[in-house]
Amino acid sequence: MQEKKITYSQPARLVDVIPLSGVDETYTYKINDFTIKDLTGYRVLIPFGNRKITGIIIKEHLEPLNFPKEKLKPIIRILDSNPIISKEMIELCFWISNYYVTPLGEVFRAIIPPKLSTKEEIYIQLTSPQSPKIPSLDKKELKIIEALVKTKSPQSLKNLKKILKIRKLESILNELEKKGIISLSRRFSGKIPTKKVIRFNKNMFTLENCEAFGEIYRRRKKILELLEFFYEKVNSNIDVLPVKELQKEFPTKNLNQYLSEFELAGFINVVYLEETGGDFQKLFPKEYNFQNELQFELNDEQKLCLESINSTLEKGKFNSFLLFGVTGSGKTLVYMHAIKKCLEQGKSAIVLVPEISLTPQLIERFNNAFPDNIAVLHSRLTISQRIKQWVSIWTGEKKIVIGPRSAIFAPTKNLGLIIVDEEHEPTYKQEEPQPRYNARDVALMRGKIENAVVVLGSATPSVTSYFSATKGKHKLLRIQNRADGAQLPNIILVDILEKRRQKKMFGQFSDTLIHKIIDRLTK
Repeated sequence: MQEKKITYSQPARLVDVIPLSGVDETYTYKINDFTIKDLTGYRVLIPFGNRKITGIIIKEHLEPLNFPKEKLKPIIRILDSNPIISKEMIELCFWISNYYVTPLGEVFRAIIPPKLSTKEEIYIQLTSPQSPKIPSLDKKELKIIEALVKTKSPQSLKNLKKILKIRKLESILNELEKKGIISLSRRFSGKIPTKKVIRFNKNMFTLENCEAFGEIYRRRKKILELLEFFYEKVNSNIDVLPVKELQKEFPTKNLNQYLSEFELAGFINVVYLEETGGDFQKLFPKEYNFQNELQFELNDEQKLCLESINSTLEKGKFNSFLLFGVTGSGKTLVYMHAIKKCLEQGKSAIVLVPEISLTPQLIERFNNAFPDNIAVLHSRLTISQRIKQWVSIWTGEKKIVIGPRSAIFAPTKNLGLIIVDEEHEPTYKQEEPQPRYNARDVALMRGKIENAVVVLGSATPSVTSYFSATKGKHKLLRIQNRADGAQLPNIILVDILEKRRQKKMFGQFSDTLIHKIIDRLTK
């Protein structure tokens, strides 16, 4: 009698997930993936009601359930190869949700680029390219088929609804699918953009191996040309080659077949790499001939401020500073030197600026000081450009992030410094859409969570920041003189009410102001 084999099935893991929708609570799902030790921060596709949407795993669910585990829905699949959000960012999202009374799902959705939020899209196409002649079809069904014949390619449900404007379109499509006239397919969008590349196995490119491979394919001219091309690239110390570049050199339909031959022989590996923001110079071309400002010498006041910031950076603990410096005092130069110190420690930095201050000149100044290490996040970028910049930060390729208020959510690795320039600006407050937040306060909380140093800079600090500094919440740093030694302008206070009584007001302008303007113009 044959002995029965006993198999042991591992119980499913339970995880708490926050759906990327307007919900304010987490939901528990089961998952059978045991290859990943810690699932926190991964994006997943989950069944949610009658939909399939994206969610973020917040933590593994270890508490006992008050209902049978079998009732839990399984996660459909994990969407990314690495966690998309760190544990520190998850903690920050919970704080924002609680402090600003915003649904958790809205907060998490706001910190991920739009195209990374995966949605299910239904596509419809005819099973036969010809228009089917079935007498039993009603007017609405015929109208749908005519629209599909005209468009030829598969149409999304969203587009069909716009074109046809038929009520209960989904149920009619289901009937047509049962009759075998159309087919419905479901596609998911929103993956991190990847590029197909060739990775060379340099050890294989010996003269002996190449000659042997060439002998096997001696009658296939294109493969021999490719072999010569690859050999030159390897000898030029090139490790990776994008397939798009190769297609320009070898415009042939059979390229994939040729590559599989090389891969089978062990010369190359064809892999997909996450796209990063390597097109920085295309996005922000050099227009100004700025010097590298890190070469400029700091004055005594700047040195004192920098020493205070650097000593805190060395400790690796959270602290906040209010850098109160007059206009033209060289606060940006202090920021740059502090960032340099941060990079030397292997950490990253975020520089928040008001939208109006995010000019090409500012970006070029920072890029001159830190070439090929800057990522910029702002609303003027296309969605594709924004995703590439975001991924370059997420992968750790770029360590300095510059942007308006939303840049405070940048997925930096090992954050060491946050700078909020012109911290008094009202544009740091987001009113619409949700979540409503003040980026300055979020910066302070993120610094506290991640043990980063936060520097608030302004020539005219907000009342709240200055009051906090006087009470010891922030360390107050002062720069009272301009960097170039220029004198500050004299300020004259004019009593408008008195001028009105004296009838020396001309519209909204006093005679004093008008005389000063005339003096300036005559000079």
